Amino acid sequence: MRDSAVLMGASELRLSGEADLVGEADFRLTTAGPECRRKLCEHCSKPGVTEQNADCKSDALGVLMPCHHSLMSRYHYEVLAEESAFEELVCDVLNAVNQTDSFQLYRGRGHQQFGVDIFSNKLQRVVQCKKKDTNRKDSELRCELNADLESTVSKLRGWPHKFKTLLFVTTTKKFSSVQDRAIVLSNNEDFDIHILAWAEIEKHIHRFSHIRERFYPHLAREQKKSEQAIIKRLPIPKTIGANAAMKRTIVEKFERLGKEREKRFGKKAYSVMYKNFRTEMKMKKDQKWTVIWDWPETAAKAICQHLDDKWSNTIAGRKESAKNRPDYVPTRPQLFAREKEWLAVLGLDMDSDETRQLLQRSFGVDSHRAITHSQHWLFVLELEQLIKDRVGI
Repeated sequence: MRDSAVLMGASELRLSGEADLVGEADFRLTTAGPECRRKLCEHCSKPGVTEQNADCKSDALGVLMPCHHSLMSRYHYEVLAEESAFEELVCDVLNAVNQTDSFQLYRGRGHQQFGVDIFSNKLQRVVQCKKKDTNRKDSELRCELNADLESTVSKLRGWPHKFKTLLFVTTTKKFSSVQDRAIVLSNNEDFDIHILAWAEIEKHIHRFSHIRERFYPHLAREQKKSEQAIIKRLPIPKTIGANAAMKRTIVEKFERLGKEREKRFGKKAYSVMYKNFRTEMKMKKDQKWTVIWDWPETAAKAICQHLDDKWSNTIAGRKESAKNRPDYVPTRPQLFAREKEWLAVLGLDMDSDETRQLLQRSFGVDSHRAITHSQHWLFVLELEQLIKDRVGI
């Protein structure tokens, strides 16, 4: 698979010993013209890209980035609820980062999209966006993303325009098995594949005010206060607040619980949730719940367990617990929905001749009406295993 520097048409040198400063993304040092060499970094006042100074680097989105001071994001943004809004966010970020307006949404739902949600004819890149519920097991997410990637690559073979790169963007974290699959597929296709996780999109949101104002207008005032607070006091070492991943996990658990409570109790659900949390954690009356960011890292496990127990007592939590039981059999509508997803990965539909042949081979019938609930469940499991075998999971 060709390097990410190909995205911006620059030569490259691999950085060594810097990956821990900027996260898991595979960063490259890109050499540019004299104008770029003379430019000072706005964050550290050091020269930009030179042979002697490697403070600035490019990321998987394919553009020259400032030094590592700006890449260590102080903020975490929630994933947008609507899939269409997520696609628009990705489109805006790509345009902003690449300093172009050539990225645009491709067609709409209900039309043949060839596995493309966004494209740039000028840069010859196509983008597939996958919004996932991250409150699930990593194994499920890995399986789905591998299957989605296979399906996207298969559909792209029918794309009628020239392109050199596929950006596969997801709201999950980065999984090595998905990256490995992307490398294998890139070697077998005539285009490169890059996996972009939410963390790589998220770090750019704070760089562009017009993106924040469009997609996160409710955070504008809170963000200014947060900036001032960070200037006054950095997180205490060895605390939850100093561990970005740990802090984000707790925030996500709060959001998951709050959204579920809001369905039953309305907008007051969040204030009640935080009030109860302070009481149950035996905080002082004048303390805000965010005081937990100053608690030691060892307290995170108890906080997560507390929030998980609260979630398990919600309607959605009880349903999720039931699904995780080894003897749980999905309902018939759930089986039809899951079968449709797996068949789509294979390029089939419910009424295709190939599907009837699979039913005939398994149960000696050619119609879903002729199989029982338990047989339907076995059929869906058989489809799932067939796809895993093809993907190599």
